[in-house]
Amino acid sequence: MDYDHSSSGHEHPLVSIIINNYNYAAYVSQAIQSALDQTYDPVEVIVVDDASIDNSREVITAFGERIGYVGLAENRGQGGAMNAGYAASHGEVLFFLDADDLLDADIAQKVVQRFAANPQASKVHFYLRVIDREGRPRGDAVPDHVLPGGWVPSKPLWRERIWSPTSGNAYRRDRVAPLFPIPEQPFRISADVWCNVLSPYIGEIEAIQGLGGSYRLHGSNNYAGTITSADMLQSVILVNTARTAALVKWCEKNLSPSIQPRVGLWTHVVKQRMLSMAILPQTHPIEGDTPWRVFKEGMSTLPGLAITVRLRTGAWLCLWLALFTLGTKKLREQVAAKSLSGQRGLLMSKMKVMFYGIKKIGLPGL
Repeated sequence: MDYDHSSSGHEHPLVSIIINNYNYAAYVSQAIQSALDQTYDPVEVIVVDDASIDNSREVITAFGERIGYVGLAENRGQGGAMNAGYAASHGEVLFFLDADDLLDADIAQKVVQRFAANPQASKVHFYLRVIDREGRPRGDAVPDHVLPGGWVPSKPLWRERIWSPTSGNAYRRDRVAPLFPIPEQPFRISADVWCNVLSPYIGEIEAIQGLGGSYRLHGSNNYAGTITSADMLQSVILVNTARTAALVKWCEKNLSPSIQPRVGLWTHVVKQRMLSMAILPQTHPIEGDTPWRVFKEGMSTLPGLAITVRLRTGAWLCLWLALFTLGTKKLREQVAAKSLSGQRGLLMSKMKVMFYGIKKIGLPGL
């Protein structure tokens, strides 16, 4: 596919819609069609197949010359597929569309208008309606908070951490070029975290307070927020630690000393480390961790949280410090096991679990 790029930076910049696919033959044709159906022109559609083992290749190549096709010989994960798509693309505006999601027909036009109105913007994000396996709207949208805009690092940390899933973001190429290539090993899944954490530090964010596409939930999505075993927990800790290290390293190398990034503060990682020490201390993956050290790190993340989350998280941390100080090893294992029984994201925020631990410790008045 050949394009005239002379319009770059002018009224009609080329838009690249990069679709990353792995074993989504059942959905990828719908994603491609939604990209081809954009009312804006010019648009290039590039589909990266991440070494699928279903019939994705046949489905994708059936679109012929209307799309660009990149077939990876080995599976590289979402980060690798996004890197391959970025390298093959030419657009000034970049969308990364998951193969099971959809874009509304007018979203490219709206995004281009936002970028034209704000030359300092690095990203435009928008909401996605949630649809089921068959594409039927469920009546809700993601994210479920107001999307932030402007110079986002000036806002509370919890506002900085609100963004749309992969398909609900578009990036200005000349702004986000320093973010590529994405570190592939720690970002095999949820590679959008890399772009969405760092893009606010290289430009302003434009927020479209309306729908721009569809986010499909079908039970096979690669991202899963539930950790159900100690081994899985400790593997996730290693991945999250590597992610944080990569984010911090990028900031140290690329950002002005006057910018103080908050990329190392992740409350959920602190909670994972605390649970790991409780349920499987002999193989805990972070050298030098102690309950007191993790407690202090967790408390340092509280000022950036919303007030209700701050109170709940503070209570959670105090409970676990008490469990390590006053409770038995068996009790810690029991409480940790409850939080590994399918509660999303290891938050263990339900009061019945917290009260279970408090009562078992036998604190006065309970």
